[in-house]
Amino acid sequence: MSDGELISDREVISDGEVILDGEVIWDGEVILDGEVLSDDAVISDGEVISGGEVVSEGEVIPGGEVISDGEVISDGEAISDGKVISDGEVISNGEVISDGEEISNGEVISGGEVISDGEVISEGEVISDGGVISDGEVIPDGEVIWDGEVISDGEVILDGEVISDGEVISDDAVITDGEVISEGEVIPGGKVISDGEVISDGEVISDGEVISDGEVISNGEVISDGEEISNGEVISDGEVISDGEVITGGEVISGGEMISDGEVISDGQVMSVGEVMSDGEVMSDGEVMLDGEAISDGEAISDAEVISNGEVISDGEEISNGEVISGGEVISDGEVISEGKVIPGGEVISDGEVISDGEVISDGEVIWDGEVISDGEVILDGEVISDGEAILDDAVITDGEVISEGEVIPGGEIQCRGCCAVSDTALEPISTKKQERTLWVIVKRDE
Repeated sequence: MSDGELISDREVISDGEVILDGEVIWDGEVILDGEVLSDDAVISDGEVISGGEVVSEGEVIPGGEVISDGEVISDGEAISDGKVISDGEVISNGEVISDGEEISNGEVISGGEVISDGEVISEGEVISDGGVISDGEVIPDGEVIWDGEVISDGEVILDGEVISDGEVISDDAVITDGEVISEGEVIPGGKVISDGEVISDGEVISDGEVISDGEVISNGEVISDGEEISNGEVISDGEVISDGEVITGGEVISGGEMISDGEVISDGQVMSVGEVMSDGEVMSDGEVMLDGEAISDGEAISDAEVISNGEVISDGEEISNGEVISGGEVISDGEVISEGKVIPGGEVISDGEVISDGEVISDGEVIWDGEVISDGEVILDGEVISDGEAILDDAVITDGEVISEGEVIPGGEIQCRGCCAVSDTALEPISTKKQERTLWVIVKRDE
C-alpha cells in the first residue's frame, strides 16, 4: 500500500492491524464500543482481529474455534484457558466446555469449575474419569465405589461421602472395619468394634458406660441385669453392684429368675431375701442379711439383736468373752457391756453370761447380796454400796460390813436401836423390813 491510498473500514493494513472508522486498530486495542480482552480486539458486533483478519463471533462461539492457543470468543471477549464463560461453562485448550463435559482424564466441569476425580460436585454427586457419578457412588483412583462398599480399611461409602470407623451413619448404624454395622447386628451379641467398645443406637459405647436400663459395657461386651462382671460384682439396672450392695430400682432378670428390690449381691451372685439368702444368714465375714440389707458387725438389727462376726446375736447371748446382749438397750445405744457392769434391772455380766437380780460379778466371781467386795463396799440389789450408805432403815455399811441398829461400829460408835441379839463375832441373821431375804453379816455384840 502506497502513501495516500484509501483504506476502507475493516480492511487489513498489516498483520494485527485493521481500519475501523478511518482509524488503524491494533490487535488488543480498545475500540469505540470499549470491548477488548487480550491480543485480539473487538471490532463490532462481536468481531475481532486475529492475524490481521476480521473474525466474526458467529464463526467462533458455536464450535469453540480457537483464536489463539487457549482462547475463545464469548460475547465479543477473548476468554483464556480455565476462565468461566458463563455458569456451567469454562475454557479448556481453547474450547468451550459445558457442565458435565470431560476436560481431561478424571476432570469435568460443574458450575463453571473444574472438578477432579473423587470430588463432590453437589449433594450425592462426584466425579470419576471425567464423568458425573450419581448419589451413592464415590471414586477413589478413578474407580466407582457404590454405597456400602469398602474404600480402604475402616472406610466405606455412604451417600457419596467417605465414612470412617466409628462414625455414625444413621441413628441405628455406624462403620466398623469398613462395614456398616447396624444396631440389630451389634447389641444382641455384644459385638466388639474395638477393645471395650460396642454399638448402641448408632453410637460407640465404651467400657463402663450404660447402654440402657439393665445393660452396661464390660470389656467390649454387653452385660445385662443380673449377670456377673467380675467376682463380687453384678449388673442391676445398668449399674455395677458390688458385694454387699442392695439392688434397687425395680425387678430385673437373672438366669430366668426374678430379682426384686431389696436383694443383695454376694460374691457376684444375687442374694434374695427369703430365697437365696434368709434373714440372719451370713453373707460374708462380719455381714448378714436382713430385709434385703447387708448388716455389718456392731450394727443393730432389732432392739434385742446385734451383728457379731456375721452372726445375729440375741438378748442374753455372748458376743465375746465377758460381753453379751441385754434388753435391747445395749443395741439401741450401740454400746458393748463389759464384765462387771450393771445392766438396768439388776443384771450384770460375768464371762459372757447375764447374772440375774441380786447378783454382782467381781473378777469373774458371783458375789451375792450382802457379801463384801472390798473394804467399805458390799453388794445389795446388784449395786455396790459404799461406807456410810444406808441399806435399810436399821442398817448402814461400814468397812465393808452391814452394821445394824444398836451395834457397835469399829471405833466405839453405836448404831441406834438394836434390832436383834447376836453373839460376839458370830454370824447371825438380821431381819429386814423392806427386803424378803437374809443378810449374813459379821458384827460385834454390845457389852
